[in-house]
Amino acid sequence: MRQLGPIRAALSNLVGFGLGYVYVGRIKLALFLVVGIVGLVALAGWSRLVFHPIGLYGLVFVAACIGLFVMIHCGLIAARNRTADARSYNVWWFYLLWVVASWLVSDVITWSRPVLFGFEPFNIPAVSMAPTLQKGDYIMADTWYYDQTDPAYGDLAVFNVPGGAGIKYVKRVIGLPGDQIEIRNDVLIRNGQDIDEPYVQLANPQSERISNFGPVTVPSGNYFMLGDNRHMSKDSRYIGPIDQSLLHGRVVHRWFAFDGLILWDRFPEKLEYSGQ
Repeated sequence: MRQLGPIRAALSNLVGFGLGYVYVGRIKLALFLVVGIVGLVALAGWSRLVFHPIGLYGLVFVAACIGLFVMIHCGLIAARNRTADARSYNVWWFYLLWVVASWLVSDVITWSRPVLFGFEPFNIPAVSMAPTLQKGDYIMADTWYYDQTDPAYGDLAVFNVPGGAGIKYVKRVIGLPGDQIEIRNDVLIRNGQDIDEPYVQLANPQSERISNFGPVTVPSGNYFMLGDNRHMSKDSRYIGPIDQSLLHGRVVHRWFAFDGLILWDRFPEKLEYSGQ
């Protein structure tokens, strides 16, 4: 026989999801919970609810309710059964193994989420896409989008930086394969025509190259990417056009914003595309 602690049963779920059920001898419920968590992530992506701000908040609310219910349920089981027979798995090394396994499952879900479930959240750490995306914005990217649709003018695209060892940038697509791109006095000229870019923010230029660039021709299978904060962006003017194989996803919406304080006026918002 062993003594069960209700508080310990409840709080152990914060260490590893489902650990509370293992502690109170309900391992089937623990396994069901793990499967349910994976299923919820799959539902978020496959249903595409994650790309609607209200849908995303709804899923987060459901996940929070499940977490709270599990903690309360584990605590109640322990409170109603102060003493219980020890199961074969009620040993310290199995608890440790469960925690490690739950972390690994979490890592696998995070790693495979863009491929298996079609979405990935990002946090904006810099101002290169201001004012469209500000430092502290949390965005959601559709990682299946470019498997089915070619990039278009105005898309906010997440891509792997060439030679960047896993580093990803988000910039705006302003040049398609075969386009001739030029910048003169901060005006984008594409195929000989001035392009109106109402989303662009200009600060004091740091060099002549920033305000004047090109002309260059975008190679086949590549895309020319620029930041909206045109004087504060490391983009295709510096790293070159981006091969289509490096495109990771298309930004769909901003769902949260935090920069020291919650920025209530910046979420939720589905991002619109100009098509320019």
